[in-house]
Amino acid sequence: MKYFINIILFISILLISTGCAGKKEIKIENEDSNVEVIPEKIIKEIKHVNHNPFYPLKDKIEDLEFKINELNAQILEYESSLIAPSINSEILKLVKTPKIEHEIIINNGTIIQGKIIQENSDYLIIQTRIGQLKIEKSQISSIEEMEPLKANIIFNEMTIEEKISKTNLTFSGSLVNNGSRRGDFIRVIYYLWENDTSPALVDSIFISGNTVKFDNGVISDTSLDPGDTGNFSISINLPDTLNISYWTKEIKYDMFE
Repeated sequence: MKYFINIILFISILLISTGCAGKKEIKIENEDSNVEVIPEKIIKEIKHVNHNPFYPLKDKIEDLEFKINELNAQILEYESSLIAPSINSEILKLVKTPKIEHEIIINNGTIIQGKIIQENSDYLIIQTRIGQLKIEKSQISSIEEMEPLKANIIFNEMTIEEKISKTNLTFSGSLVNNGSRRGDFIRVIYYLWENDTSPALVDSIFISGNTVKFDNGVISDTSLDPGDTGNFSISINLPDTLNISYWTKEIKYDMFE
């Protein structure tokens, strides 16, 4: 009987030892030689940690390099905008372009245009658009005065149409700038005459031309650059008391920078 009891005790002790051996524990020794035991549950949780990256790396290396270069370009552009001064119309007004009044021909055939600002018996100084030049008179072949640039707005007579009735006159046609400078605020004026020496009726209209924004902010479409053409059409109602015999026309305009 005692023999069987010993066998049962031995089997029980063996089972308990096996169960304890199945639980894996990790012992960690710290600096103070204290032993800490990490439970098996924590070890299993660590094993099941998701090792995927925080965000998926979908972009290729080339794509990342392109984005970095793009950001670098944007930074450089921003920094340059902070350094470079902004140029507005007020600053441009301070930058005066010298008027061209003289044309100087050098002995070697070179032509210099500008404005003579100083002269003596030996040399002269001319102000050009790129700066001042000092020229010895012995090198000069001739000096000519240059006419200022002007607009020359004329009617294109081949396009003028006149519609006449007892109560209305309608005129239309085109104009051309044959000059060397832009004409602004171009206006066509018609004078209606009776037999008297003064016009009985005057009417005018601005042409339809090029759109220009002037320094004061005004925007107008009544300008013509050299060689350009504009159109006009004007309708004049006639009072019953007037007896119009003939009419004349003229063009008026301004010139601005």
